[in-house]
Amino acid sequence: MKIIKSIKEEAKEYGISFWRLPDFLILIMALINIVGMLSTYYLALNFVDDPRTAVIFVAIESAIILIIGSIVAESSRKVIVNYKLKEEFIDLVSHQIRSPITNMKWNLEFLKQEKLSKKQEKYVNRLAGSVEKVVSLVNDFVYLSRLDQNKKELVRQEIDASNFVKKILKEMKIFAYSKGVDLKFSSKCENCCIKTDQKKFKIVIDNIIENALKYSVEGSQVEIEIYNEKNELVVKIKDYGCGIEKDERSFIFDKFYRASEAKKLSVEGTGVGLYVSKILLEEMGGRIWFESEYKKGSTFYISLLNC
Repeated sequence: MKIIKSIKEEAKEYGISFWRLPDFLILIMALINIVGMLSTYYLALNFVDDPRTAVIFVAIESAIILIIGSIVAESSRKVIVNYKLKEEFIDLVSHQIRSPITNMKWNLEFLKQEKLSKKQEKYVNRLAGSVEKVVSLVNDFVYLSRLDQNKKELVRQEIDASNFVKKILKEMKIFAYSKGVDLKFSSKCENCCIKTDQKKFKIVIDNIIENALKYSVEGSQVEIEIYNEKNELVVKIKDYGCGIEKDERSFIFDKFYRASEAKKLSVEGTGVGLYVSKILLEEMGGRIWFESEYKKGSTFYISLLNC
């Protein structure tokens, strides 16, 4: 039963029928081989006087096994090729498309702060809105694809969380400036070392800080603080934006859920960022939670075990 369960889980991971998996076909081939050998032995022992007849039975059995073996090989090749194509496509979207589009988004936000004519402002706003939609869709596609592909893959490395977050904030400066929001950072941790997956940790921090900037009021600030609590390192991200209503707080980490205030502000998004962040943190052995006051802002906490 464990073998069947494992095969079904693998089929779900690759997104194909379980009977097309090499493991399943090998299992069937092994069963046919066992049945064939026992049948050949039984027939040869009880009904065959001429050894040549037994040889024919063995030849038929070998032919069947050869056919199944070729099916296994072809199926394995297709699974591997399709999986590689999927990975290459996600990498292409992630690096070759997402980066320039994100740069366009931030530069357009920066341009919106300049003195423009009404006509120019109209077209820049329209273009910025379209770019924001594309960025959100691309990010969500990449994050969800990574979740499906890398559920069991976790590359842990020791990192200095304080320096790691500082680098992310440098990348966010243009975006923060374009939104008219100040980024404030403070580190109070005695032990800033965590052992985690850098790529996944970056996705989480990116998501939470970007959300804080999106929903912040112009002229306010986003405060990022790192500190130790018992044997954990905590990253605290506080904004002074729209906040979350009480009756919506229990749904905030649900897939595709967007708070009503976020929709009112017309901030683009598909409601995947927080869902992905929670899943990734749980994979890394961490936690995420928040506090919020409607119309006054939200504070998100991310915690991971210290080295």
